[in-house]
Amino acid sequence: MLLGVSDFAVDLVTSADKPVVFASAMRSADSASADGPRNLSNAVAAAASPMLRGFGVLVNTSDELHAARWIRKVHTHHVNAFSSPTFGPVATFGPGGHIRLVHRQIARWTPAWPLDPDVHVVAMTPYTGLAPGLVRAVVEHTGARGLVLEGFGLGNLPAGLTSVVGDLTEAGVVVVIASRVLAGGTIPVYGGDGGGAGLASAGAVFAGGLSAAKARLLLMCCLSDTSYAQARARLVDALDVLDGGFQVER
Repeated sequence: MLLGVSDFAVDLVTSADKPVVFASAMRSADSASADGPRNLSNAVAAAASPMLRGFGVLVNTSDELHAARWIRKVHTHHVNAFSSPTFGPVATFGPGGHIRLVHRQIARWTPAWPLDPDVHVVAMTPYTGLAPGLVRAVVEHTGARGLVLEGFGLGNLPAGLTSVVGDLTEAGVVVVIASRVLAGGTIPVYGGDGGGAGLASAGAVFAGGLSAAKARLLLMCCLSDTSYAQARARLVDALDVLDGGFQVER
């Protein structure tokens, strides 16, 4: 199971108030200090805790509970391989299984329409000579109504792609800009060809703190049976909730 993506998919389609908790494991059951049993035990405790009602889908790992929308895999094999780089855990486990909330609440967003699978992700790499035609070819070959471009930094792309994004949005393709960087999210700041400010002017929507894979799932939820303008508006509203709808306990 692709933890960090599949759990977010469940979060998007689950409207129940009761918590749904995934348990992670990096070590096999026959390894010394296997982490699976403790994580599973904590997950059961979290699912039974009334204080976590309304938080949506959570993931338990290394005595921490993370929101499905934020958790990312940050290491290939360490036991603490999962984290939420920008926002941190929703709650932590202390001695005796005591749960301490870090976030008091997390806003929920659940679509009222089915998923549209016609969305693709293209990962950008900051090297010279990337042909803008590659991005056009993905849409032309697949007929995709939505496209997520995984850029770099605050959400910038290689030169030559601003006009491509503008052409795609004018043709009715919803384009989302995510970042390959784990923390900080996307913000349309930089000018110039491929810069975030120009991409925003060309009609692109910025994914905020969502990874490219999660932005794709969200866009799939917004595209179903609707026009470009309606799908884009749905996406902007959803991101406003998912990217800004949290409160940190001080």
